[in-house]
Amino acid sequence: KLVRTNPVIFTGTDVILQTNEPEARWDGKHRGQKVQEVVYVYYLLIELTDGKEPLLKGDVSIIR
Repeated sequence: KLVRTNPVIFTGTDVILQTNEPEARWDGKHRGQKVQEVVYVYYLLIELTDGKEPLLKGDVSIIR
């Protein structure tokens, strides 16, 4: 069971989204503006009730 999350979405060194809200969703915007159509990398550190903290990572391609 999920206890806590800390998702981070970024491109290069620019952090696009970082939140501790487990229900957070990314709308494809950064500071109110649509982001460029490129590949963004995400890291998701989650804390489970058994104390484990797996790190999930991958990428998201923005295509409009």
